[in-house]
Amino acid sequence: MVVVQPGQSGRYYLKRVVGLPGERVALKDGLLMINGEHYHEGYLNGLPAGVGTDDHSWSVGNESYFLMGDNRAHSTDSREYGPVNLEAIRGRVTRRLWPPCRWRGF
Repeated sequence: MVVVQPGQSGRYYLKRVVGLPGERVALKDGLLMINGEHYHEGYLNGLPAGVGTDDHSWSVGNESYFLMGDNRAHSTDSREYGPVNLEAIRGRVTRRLWPPCRWRGF
């Protein structure tokens, strides 16, 4: 998980890195594919992996990352603004602190 500030919006978002530099990211039949292979997303905990049935694909360039939010139906992420440059990533999330009953590391 990372904190990212895409574009000039001035807003910060918490997103999961799903695509690394040089990879091909695709959504096919609602499934996340990395370099043509299905990427299991156990962290979604039953939430739908894909919204809609449209297929899309992106090439992740050098020093860029493809980011997606876990709440896919209501997430502004790389599906909307594309892969982000390393400079847009402001930090790495290492712990979940709230609510206390769900504390954990990433």
